Amino acid sequence: MTDPLLQLTDVYSGYGDAEVLHGVDLRVDSSETVAVVGPNGAGKSTVFRTIFGLLTPTAGTVEYDGEVISGLSPPEVLRRGLAYVPQQRSTFPEMTVEENLEMSGYLKDDVDERIERVFERFPVLREKRHDRAETLSGGQQQMMEMAGGLIMEADLLLLDEPSAGLAPTIVDDVFERVRDLNDDGTTFLVIEQNAHRALRVADRGYVVERGTVAIEGEADELLADEEVQRLYLGGRGAEET
Repeated sequence: MTDPLLQLTDVYSGYGDAEVLHGVDLRVDSSETVAVVGPNGAGKSTVFRTIFGLLTPTAGTVEYDGEVISGLSPPEVLRRGLAYVPQQRSTFPEMTVEENLEMSGYLKDDVDERIERVFERFPVLREKRHDRAETLSGGQQQMMEMAGGLIMEADLLLLDEPSAGLAPTIVDDVFERVRDLNDDGTTFLVIEQNAHRALRVADRGYVVERGTVAIEGEADELLADEEVQRLYLGGRGAEET
């Protein structure tokens, strides 16, 4: 087995005296898409915030590309090639699409070339390049967030609830883009309430419940497991809701 790109080992983390994660183990290999699913309040977002340096683990380690990054600041984590696309959009609404992307790559000498490369991957953003970000649909804004991570040359994108607030057809577009980018070599770790949709594009999945990993496995095996369906995924019909 190759060394993982990202690995959490026995991680405990939380907010002040309120511990949320209790010994979480998780790994993401290069060029994988891994889904983290589970009910609201299970600790999924806390996993991401701990990985990205917004929270410091009280115990355990977070390693990225063989280096311990526990306790590093978010800018330091980003410089190592890991980008976080939060659930709350971080775009500048009154700036154009192109200006937002320029902000993502403002420290890069070849930012114009990088923007052209992401336009090749997101043609709709090329069409909207001179439009203000606030005029984009929710799905287009989500794509712009992902494009910003690619401009920063992130090797791994953390996607926090990418389907939040989006119509079902737009959700399909966003996850299809995740699949395409993953086929091109981008690694993804996705947390998602829409467990069925996330697992359908993932290689592997983790079900988080009450701050621990309740079950992990190949994504297709989790989707096919009736006990997992009943306990964690809302039954067979949930994927259509």
